[in-house]
Formats: sequence, C-alpha cells, structure tokens
Amino acid sequence: MRKSIYPASPDPNYIQAVQAQVSDLLRQPQAPLFDLIDPAKLAAAFAANPSLGSRMALLPSPMAAAAFLLDVNEWLTEYRVSLV
Repeated sequence: MRKSIYPASPDPNYIQAVQAQVSDLLRQPQAPLFDLIDPAKLAAAFAANPSLGSRMALLPSPMAAAAFLLDVNEWLTEYRVSLV
C-alpha cells in the first residue's frame, strides 16, 4: 500500500475555521468572489453541505473546495483584480 501525502483526518479546528470564514464571506455582498459566482448559490450549497462537497479531481481535505474559494477571494482582494 502506498502512503498518501495528505492527512487522513484533518484537524477539527481547521474545519471549523474554514467554515467560519465562509460564513463571514457570505455576509460580505461586495466580496470580489461574488463577481465570479452567485452568492445565493454558494449560500445554498454551504447550508446543504458546509464542506461544499467537491468536484475537484484531487481532494487533499474535505474542506478543499471551501478553502479554494476563500483563497480566490483573498487573491482578488489582495491584488485588486477587477473584472471588465
């Protein structure tokens, strides 16, 4: 058996932190991420499954999809990306 490079069970504190950050993001209607995705659909998906499920090919953790969206929002904010 080959050993995975990813932990089998993520830290519960990490899961809670990511879920809290997504909740905070959903309370920011002007977040740059919402120029790319529908905040109502994100809110519905988050309510149904706080890990946001995933269709990512490689799933390093159950929170990978949620963490990815947070990273995209942070990148858009930090670099002041605007969509035209």
